[in-house]
Amino acid sequence: MSTGMNSQIFDPEEVSRQVKQRVFGQDGHVDRIIRFIHAALTRSTLIKSGTDRETLPQLSSMLLVAPTASGKTHTIKMIAKTLGMPLHTIDAGSITGEGWTGGSFSSEWNIISKQQKEDSSLVTIVFIDEVDKMTLYDSKEPSFSPKFDLLKPLEGGLLSGEAGRGSSCERFELDCDRCIFILSGAFTGIDEKIALRLATKGNTQAVLDASSTKVDYSAFSENELRAQISLEDVEAWGFPRELVGRFSFVDFMPALSAESLKRVLLEDLLPHYSNMMMGGSITASKDAANAMVGKALSENYGARSLNQQISEVFFGRCWGKVVSSDRAIDAELQFTDEGQLCCSVKETDRNSMHFDLLKRDAKTDSSRQRARKRNTAITKRAKELEGFKTNDISPFEVIGNNFDQYAALLLLETERGAGAYSNAEIVLLFSLLSLLRDWFRSDFKPQGIRTLLGMTNIEEAQSSKGFRSPLDLVYEEIETGMVTKTNPSHKNDLSEPPAILRPSSMCRHAPEDPQEGTGAFEHGGFTAEEDDALGFYTDFKSFTLTERSKAIMTLSYRLVRVQSERGAA
Repeated sequence: MSTGMNSQIFDPEEVSRQVKQRVFGQDGHVDRIIRFIHAALTRSTLIKSGTDRETLPQLSSMLLVAPTASGKTHTIKMIAKTLGMPLHTIDAGSITGEGWTGGSFSSEWNIISKQQKEDSSLVTIVFIDEVDKMTLYDSKEPSFSPKFDLLKPLEGGLLSGEAGRGSSCERFELDCDRCIFILSGAFTGIDEKIALRLATKGNTQAVLDASSTKVDYSAFSENELRAQISLEDVEAWGFPRELVGRFSFVDFMPALSAESLKRVLLEDLLPHYSNMMMGGSITASKDAANAMVGKALSENYGARSLNQQISEVFFGRCWGKVVSSDRAIDAELQFTDEGQLCCSVKETDRNSMHFDLLKRDAKTDSSRQRARKRNTAITKRAKELEGFKTNDISPFEVIGNNFDQYAALLLLETERGAGAYSNAEIVLLFSLLSLLRDWFRSDFKPQGIRTLLGMTNIEEAQSSKGFRSPLDLVYEEIETGMVTKTNPSHKNDLSEPPAILRPSSMCRHAPEDPQEGTGAFEHGGFTAEEDDALGFYTDFKSFTLTERSKAIMTLSYRLVRVQSERGAA
């Protein structure tokens, strides 16, 4: 597998670790879903690289059997967000067959196909929820059911069709191999089908082997039975064989336990509400937490119940205090003797660090979206340049003032060997281009990019937690206006610190700066919003270490290996 292809595939273990920081109690299911997406994405990448899809296994769809309160929707959203992949969610309960009034799958495919046209590298996670309702609510008129409209998409390949009616009708072409389908539903009553299959299998085994022990599956709990679900059970429940045969596998995700719900409350929901406290916080007493979890379990509504319970109190006395007080508010959810949830509040000094993190987190959350948009723009620009003669403009010899055009030309020259840009790679490239243009003008050429890439120390970063590469230190100097220097006094006097801070001599010559430039120290350091290079690098650092390492290696491959091949030619 080439370097370019590897840059498109993520590290399943690293992604699972990150997702489990926001998804509780479903560790094994998170692992399985992520491994499935990884395999499906690898298959999609192979097909795009020229591998005949008929020589590959069908790995584009799975079925997730999960009741209300299992957290399935939250899980899929967190996985997509962590991966930086687009997520298209469809409520199958609102979909009708083609030609009937109401929503249709063709309208959904039309939306995705438009996104595919804008970005040729886009692979979309398509989450279709409540698919069991398509069977439960079948009309006497067979064409009313939309379930058979899923056959072709799940099969893969190109799907052509029309969406809309009359003057609003639009033709579309959906590349189903660039879609990863996750279908989900509660499938109420399927545990009875599972018990019947297991019992039948057990009776058959008893006939064949008299020494075997007969198991009473009627004594199993619903979760115990569903944990042994198979595609055979889904078909026996009433789902069409034609659809069942297209699923790569089926997984059962149970409702969250009391312990998991408590983690959701204390480690996810309350911290999120604390971010709204403008420097204050909101917590829950032990009694209140237990009571809230108990109510969520009795309602069988999971994390949604917890959120509703918090919001009923939060938007009462708590929020009023937050907006009316000049000081921060610390609140605690408490459970009264009358069995009611209430909120006690007290004023405190504002936690400015926590307040500042609110803005920083908002910026980090949008970093991947900005990277994806820029990547889409570059891919589009490369397509525009494809029909023009650009042989006289070499991205290995000159950069020029138009970064978008430079990145597009580099893509045209290297896509065959290195693949399309990853989102992390594109923001790294723009960060280095901005750094050369604004801070190191004398090195503003492709060789300068290669020099900066040599300052990343990938191997050291992967083996040493908290390691800061020489390139990290350059950006740190831009941000602080200070530089760390070795203290010569430390050699003779160990009581002296080994390193000392000195004013930075770095000077920026961005288009908006005066002719003499703007010194990093004199400016008091720059923020990511004030400096292009630092802004792009901040976006780059929002990606995982694995994604950053692959981006560095692939960009180095484009600028070094391909250049040597051109020289040899």
